[in-house]
Amino acid sequence: MLSRLTNVEIVADPAIEATVTVDVEDMPWDQVLDLITRVNGLSAVVDGGAIRVVRGAHGSGTLLPRRAPVPPPTEPLPVGELDGQQVYRYRRDGPITEPVKIDGAMPEYPEEAKEARIQGVVVLQTVISSNGAVSDIKVLRGLPLGLTEAAIEAVRSWRFEPSLLDGQPVPVMYVFTCKFELADEPESSQP
Repeated sequence: MLSRLTNVEIVADPAIEATVTVDVEDMPWDQVLDLITRVNGLSAVVDGGAIRVVRGAHGSGTLLPRRAPVPPPTEPLPVGELDGQQVYRYRRDGPITEPVKIDGAMPEYPEEAKEARIQGVVVLQTVISSNGAVSDIKVLRGLPLGLTEAAIEAVRSWRFEPSLLDGQPVPVMYVFTCKFELADEPESSQP
C-alpha cells in the first residue's frame, strides 16, 4: 500500500512473510514504514531506486534516516522556510486554518491524453504562501501525455485566502489531487 501511495518501489526480501495492519493519521509514509519495520525487527534499506525491507540492519544499501516524531495535531508542524517565513504542514483539525481557493480554473485535459483514453490522478505537493500564491510544486504522482503538466499549470495559477495561525497568514505545505476522468461518450447510431 505504501508503494502505491508514494510511487516508490518497496520490496520485501522473500524470507519475510507477514501481514501488517496499521491505523495512522497525519504521519509521513517513511515514518509509517520505519515504525512497521522496527516493531517487527526489520530494516528499510535504500537500494538503488527502491527500498528493500530486510531482517535486522544487514544488506547493501543505506538505512532510511530516522525522523523526530510528528507533533500532535494541536501543535503546528514546521516543514521548512519560504522567503524567510516558517512553512507549516496543513493538517485537518490542527491549529492552522485551511487555505480557501478564491480563483483559478480546473486543469485542461490534453487532446493526446483524451485520444489515448488516459485517466487517473495527479498528486502535487505545494506551498501556499502567506499571500495566497502557489509555489514549490513537487509531483508525488504523475500521469503521461501532458496530464501532469496540465495539473501543474492549473494549480500554479490558483489563488487562495491564506492559512491562518493565531490570526496571522502563514505559508503552508498543501497536497492537491487532480483527477482526470473521461466522460463516457454515448454510442452513435447509424442509419
